[in-house]
Amino acid sequence: FCACHDDEAAPRRVQMLRERWFPASQSFPSTAFTFDVLDLYLELTYQAKINAHDFCRAIERYTDNTRLSDVPV
Repeated sequence: FCACHDDEAAPRRVQMLRERWFPASQSFPSTAFTFDVLDLYLELTYQAKINAHDFCRAIERYTDNTRLSDVPV
């Protein structure tokens, strides 16, 4: 995040949106989703009728298909 001491510095959520990251919370964002992954989820929801749980499991497998370690949250 910008460490500017300027009164016109954008809030953290605005800085994240400018970088095409969607914050998981509006008040104190520390986790975000990229617009690309949100677009992928939207497309899979429309075309493959995938639900959020299955999408998250697929992302976990894509990250580490061996399941030897926990996927960081």
